[in-house]
Amino acid sequence: MSRRSRIPSVPEEASEPATPAVRSSSRSKKEEDDKGEGASIKRRRSDAASPPPPAEVSARKRGRPSQQEEVSTPSLVEPEEAEPTRRQRRGTAKESEELPSTVPSTREKRAFKKSLVDIVDTLEAATDADGRKLSTAFLTLPSKREMPEYYRKIEHPMCLETMRANIDQDAYSSIDALLEHVSLMCANARSFNPARSQPYKDAQTLRKLAQERAQALFVAALDEVFSPAPAPAPAPVPAPAPAP
Repeated sequence: MSRRSRIPSVPEEASEPATPAVRSSSRSKKEEDDKGEGASIKRRRSDAASPPPPAEVSARKRGRPSQQEEVSTPSLVEPEEAEPTRRQRRGTAKESEELPSTVPSTREKRAFKKSLVDIVDTLEAATDADGRKLSTAFLTLPSKREMPEYYRKIEHPMCLETMRANIDQDAYSSIDALLEHVSLMCANARSFNPARSQPYKDAQTLRKLAQERAQALFVAALDEVFSPAPAPAPAPVPAPAPAP
């Protein structure tokens, strides 16, 4: 052995190859991604497992949509109209008061009844050229004992006495209703009596007379409604003062 001191050789550290380092870095990055995905999955699971709000649960139990569904779904029901205010009610009441009333007044009822009585009076007072009354056979109905064949042939008997009773009971709503009974009375007379008999001819005359009288009353009523108002009387002129 030589006397030279042998310096122990320090073994050089073996350098790690580059490939394992790259693999370790990619592995750590993959682990971080896996952890992030796992956290997001856990978060979604926890959101799905969390119970809904109490209002939404109660709505689902009752079969109604939740608040979110109600917001997203458009409503097809029209909104209710607001109640009219006091001013609007007052205006409606005022308009209804201004509308004309269809109920006839007491004065109109009396005038209408007077017209009906006028027609019946005209028929009763009618006479021919010799002064004979035309209404003698039409004043009352014939007796059932004396003329039973009349009621076997005439289905709806009518006379002037029955018309007066109907007028007293307010059975007629118009003059045309009275004229229908006059036509019925005259039709019964023409149906029961021969064509050339006196009652047959009188029935035709009375029917025509009733229509003419009703037309005259109608024209008179129109004249009364549309006649101009009378002019006011002129003011009296004071007499001149006597000279002193």
